[in-house]
Amino acid sequence: MTVILLVMIIISFRLTIVVLIIFPFLIYATRLFQKAMKKAFELVRREVANLNSFVQERISGIKIVQIFNREKIEEDKFNEINIKHRDAWLRTVWINSIFFPIAEISGSICIGLLVWYGGIANLNGINISIGTLFLFITMSGLLFRPLRQIADKFNIPVISFIDTPGAYPGIGAEQRGQAEAIASSIECCMSLKVPIISIIIGEGGSGGAIALASANKVLMLENSIYSVISPEGCASILWRDPSKSLEAAKAMKLTATELLKLGVIDQVIEEPLGGAHRNRNEITEAADCDAAGFTIAFGWN
Repeated sequence: MTVILLVMIIISFRLTIVVLIIFPFLIYATRLFQKAMKKAFELVRREVANLNSFVQERISGIKIVQIFNREKIEEDKFNEINIKHRDAWLRTVWINSIFFPIAEISGSICIGLLVWYGGIANLNGINISIGTLFLFITMSGLLFRPLRQIADKFNIPVISFIDTPGAYPGIGAEQRGQAEAIASSIECCMSLKVPIISIIIGEGGSGGAIALASANKVLMLENSIYSVISPEGCASILWRDPSKSLEAAKAMKLTATELLKLGVIDQVIEEPLGGAHRNRNEITEAADCDAAGFTIAFGWN
């Protein structure tokens, strides 16, 4: 990161200042995130311990519970503890869902500032070439990338929810470093020491999904799909006919059930009748319980 900053300063001190304008805000946001996540995961650990303790005590004393006809009372107590456990996990998801979009948006704002300043500077007679701007946009992305490793630094499990089409097959996307961004995301996921759990909640398309689903465990909602290429793209390559996408979809085995049989994914999360959108609370609780089970299995509790 220091080397990148030095290169940027040597090339253009003014553009470097533009890139760094947003960093004080990000540093402040990171500190707030660190404190909030520390409290949230302390609460999760406490609720997991309470839940485990309650279950173990009741299993060992099940006969006493039955003798005194306390099944309903103990069931109500279990539900109360389980709700607290669920809410504690949902709080961590809520905090993550606020911070990481902020980090990504900050990177986009930085690019916007660079383009804006470059345009204004050229209008005022300060020569800033397109190549220089492109170089700074690329380097600013390298500066923001360490933010993705924040979970590893603070020992926070990474849970990603994936619903994305495949990487856009266009020249412009490749010129902007799409392939490198996907490769770097995969490398980042592989290098983290904390558990990574990816949950495919809709469409998991080719490189876009693989960049986020390079995980210790991959889960899929019952009606979601996961594939290396879209059925239309597959049909275009194999049969030179995009209209044969239905045949391609059947051959690709991209449904959750088929992928579980092939060993590509680790678990299928059952959806409520009619789909996940019919009962948000039910599907959230199901996904939360499965993800929590895997983090505990990895020894993180």
